[in-house]
Amino acid sequence: MPKAIRRARRWRASWVLSWVPDMPRLRWGRLTGILVSSIMRRDAGRPGAIPPEFRRKVLDLVKAGRPVRQVAAELQMPSQTIYVWLRQDRIDTGLEPGLTSTDQAELIAARRRIAQLETELEATRRAIDLVKQAVPPKDASKRSR
Repeated sequence: MPKAIRRARRWRASWVLSWVPDMPRLRWGRLTGILVSSIMRRDAGRPGAIPPEFRRKVLDLVKAGRPVRQVAAELQMPSQTIYVWLRQDRIDTGLEPGLTSTDQAELIAARRRIAQLETELEATRRAIDLVKQAVPPKDASKRSR
């Protein structure tokens, strides 16, 4: 056991490891065999915060016949999250229509790139306007041919 662990106590159906205060709390789900960190739950609102391996293990448990509510209660996460993961898994396998995960990732990357290019274009336009204001035309009296 790492030195950071002070003590381990058994609570109901899981092991809860008590860490030094600056360390994250980890919870070992005895029935699922998945290690859940409070860091994952804290960052759960951010897309991609939960590792794909964790999602895959949760989906495997549900596909093996465990009720969604039981798995959600044991992992201390909303059952709706698991239902969303199940739906996305059905879309990825082609059982339901919709955007696959890879299509979503490409779409997000394209939108980010478009936003970046629009920002660069706006900066370039501002720079051109500033140069026009600061530097007068060379021979303003002559007409260009």
